[in-house]
Amino acid sequence: MADLMGLGGSDHFKNHLANVISDDLFGTPDMNDVIEKITGNGPMTLAEFIDKNRAAFTA
Repeated sequence: MADLMGLGGSDHFKNHLANVISDDLFGTPDMNDVIEKITGNGPMTLAEFIDKNRAAFTA
């Protein structure tokens, strides 16, 4: 995914993504209500984001 986004050379991004995925798969990430206050919608999971934006992740 990092390569498709043009960020394959960014170790920082790949480490961040690995931690986000780990939180999503193995526990509940720390959440607050800031996203909902700003956008009026609650945050989405990583899986929901990928499903919603699937075309951006396919060649």
